[in-house]
Amino acid sequence: MQTTKIKDIIFNVQDIVDNLESFKTEQRLIRLSLSALREPANQADIAFSIRSIAAFAEMTEDSLAGTIEVIQRSLAEIQQTERG
Repeated sequence: MQTTKIKDIIFNVQDIVDNLESFKTEQRLIRLSLSALREPANQADIAFSIRSIAAFAEMTEDSLAGTIEVIQRSLAEIQQTERG
């Protein structure tokens, strides 16, 4: 029983790491899109960059929400394990 809980917690930690890696990638893509706005070639480039930033921001929000959910679940499992 205890081994199963430990494996669940380890799995949750891996989920957190995966979500943070996604967050890192999304932030990099937002930065690249913002950089493209500094010297746009035309209006289409501006529109594309703005749409990209909005999409990456939404993905970042989802990654953060997933990370928070996993952390909350992990904390609940740890508390339950401590109680017995």
